[in-house]
Amino acid sequence: MDKEEREQLESNLLNVVFASKDLTDSDAAALERELKRDPNNTEAHLSLFGYHTRTKNKVKLRPIVVREILWIIENLGTVSAPHMLSTLATRLRPKEFAIARERWLALIEQHSENANVAGNAGYFIIWFDYETGERQLRQAGRLDPGDIRWSSRYAQFSLFEFRYCADIFKEEFAKKTIAAALHSLSIEPIGSISHFAHLEIAECALFLNDLDLVGYSAEQLSYDSYGPLIQYSNCLYGLIAVRTGNIKDASEYLLKLDKGFIWQTCVRWLAEELLAAGERKSVAMAIQNLTSARKIRKAIGTKWLQQVKDGEKPSFEDLPGNWY
Repeated sequence: MDKEEREQLESNLLNVVFASKDLTDSDAAALERELKRDPNNTEAHLSLFGYHTRTKNKVKLRPIVVREILWIIENLGTVSAPHMLSTLATRLRPKEFAIARERWLALIEQHSENANVAGNAGYFIIWFDYETGERQLRQAGRLDPGDIRWSSRYAQFSLFEFRYCADIFKEEFAKKTIAAALHSLSIEPIGSISHFAHLEIAECALFLNDLDLVGYSAEQLSYDSYGPLIQYSNCLYGLIAVRTGNIKDASEYLLKLDKGFIWQTCVRWLAEELLAAGERKSVAMAIQNLTSARKIRKAIGTKWLQQVKDGEKPSFEDLPGNWY
């Protein structure tokens, strides 16, 4: 199956799942009857999967959801569409996840040279078993090095680990994230995935204090027409400035909020580093601007301004901010 055929199949499968939002309880019952007649009816399985994963969590429906997840793994694991299962891994109980994990590993044994199987398995397993999931995503990348899906997903999960792991492991995951994101950019230098790659690179490069790499991603993001990405780029330039002792330029970058103008994580980072360098005026102005534009609730903005005035560190944790 070539790439075009695979993508068409994936699209068809996902369309069935998305169409399930219009199903009723009686439709679902009819599909169950159809499965008794034809246990391998792909459309019926996908429709029930989509229908039951969209309904509110009901204990009596849980076995059906798990049944459909296992069926999709065993019958569609060789194509890419099972990535739709990935986030559902987080909703499985430990015993259910263990069963699904074993089904994936059995499929890997049967299709040891299939990048889709390795990648789909890794994307699912990595939520609760990072080591095994990482190994499979890396294997998928080796089997099909020109497919951006595997490196981009590996970068995504490495970034999650970087954010939430113990401090002793942060450098390791920062380097893994950057390597995977750079590989994605070598495959697709322009496009939606490239935006995420530069955001991933910038965040981890800031941690490593690799300012050349931060500057590279800041420049690439600045070419975008999407306001929040331009603002993110400005903040990256501001962080480079503050870390090289140029407080004046850093302050100006903080106040360049006209194109993005939302409370972002990178705005918080820049504000925190300016405060640590003793610069309070521009931080207060940025808070005032964002509060006036209703990007920060008035009560929070007023509180932060008072904290800045009193020489305290604002409680930015009150509002974590958008990543971009």
